[in-house]
Amino acid sequence: AKGSGQINVHMDAELSPQTSLELMPHLMSDSELPMFLELQFSVGVDLNFGAAKFGTTAPFKKKCGMNIAGLLVRTNTRLGPMICRESFEQLDGHLPHPDEAVA
Repeated sequence: AKGSGQINVHMDAELSPQTSLELMPHLMSDSELPMFLELQFSVGVDLNFGAAKFGTTAPFKKKCGMNIAGLLVRTNTRLGPMICRESFEQLDGHLPHPDEAVA
């Protein structure tokens, strides 16, 4: 079976004043900065076969990362594609560049 769809997510992150001060010089001078986050949620699947219905959920817990373009970089996309792995170590050095994202 083939399916398609779109999942929209909204996320807010609050940085401490100290972290903000440490990031600002990098945002102004670096071409890109890595951002790491842990995603944790439950994925639900419901299937309907006419009279028969089936549903289940599965936990999703992954370490993810993406590159953010520096503020002075001219690019069509500010965020690189996000990739997820089992550990942050598996992400280190493998994050796609912002210009690899689909605009």
